[in-house]
Amino acid sequence: YNDYERRSLLILVRHGRSQDEVDKRFSRWNDCDLSNIGKQQMHQTGQALYQANFSIDICFTSVLKRAIKSLFIIQEEMDYLWLPIYNIWRLNDRMLGNLTGFHRDRAEALFGQNQIKEWLTQSESAPPLLEESSILHPRLNYKYRNISSIVPSTETLNDILKRLLPFFYDQLLSNLYSGKNILVVTPEDTIKTIIR
Repeated sequence: YNDYERRSLLILVRHGRSQDEVDKRFSRWNDCDLSNIGKQQMHQTGQALYQANFSIDICFTSVLKRAIKSLFIIQEEMDYLWLPIYNIWRLNDRMLGNLTGFHRDRAEALFGQNQIKEWLTQSESAPPLLEESSILHPRLNYKYRNISSIVPSTETLNDILKRLLPFFYDQLLSNLYSGKNILVVTPEDTIKTIIR
């Protein structure tokens, strides 16, 4: 065994299905919980990672409870509850602005199915801003108190990339280059951005 030949491993896991997904609501930065289905998904994921005998040194997740709870379940299944966890707000889901909290049917009736699709799939398209006075705006949430001036009110897919770059270079790559195996549990749009 030569330490210099050790290859790092990056495991990206999408958090389990959220209750807002079950209820057909746009959640994203809304801090909704895992659904029962989501909990089952994470137990299965943790068991699969355990059976594959993956070794993990460090864990990253967002500050959203559905991602945090997903990671806890995976760690429990892998007997890795002792591993260090870093909760990084930059790993949060995409901010969908004024769509936050909307039921999908209501949003489609209000904005149109084509417009919703464009906002969700086009790199430079973003939903309307979420008013800063809205009770759903994350700036009003205590967990964002130290970054309230940079919390987005809406985001394009490209904005996620800009938000992720400091994490990517300062934490993800530096840990990979030092030979650590990393588990990241985060939302789907964030994973897609890391991969591209």
